[in-house]
Amino acid sequence: MPGLPDDTLERLVRLSAPQPWATATIPVRLTGAWEKLPRLHVLCGFPVAEVRARIGVVPAFRHMATEGGAYRELPGWHWPMCDRPGELAAILHDVA
Repeated sequence: MPGLPDDTLERLVRLSAPQPWATATIPVRLTGAWEKLPRLHVLCGFPVAEVRARIGVVPAFRHMATEGGAYRELPGWHWPMCDRPGELAAILHDVA
């Protein structure tokens, strides 16, 4: 990944654990209560305009269309805690 120090990627691989199988095989039953919580979407792979354009088409983006949802763009890798940790921390601090 461009801009990611070699030791960071090596550390990520070394400390990673496989995703637990049950998270892909056991259905989740939601009450809908989480939909009422305020949300901030930190967008690393897509700009806000692209997310808004896909909300009606891509099921994974539908939950991002809620009223009161906020967006912050942080272009970079899928895991900003690896390639932009300071900027991610600042965003999280601002909303805390």
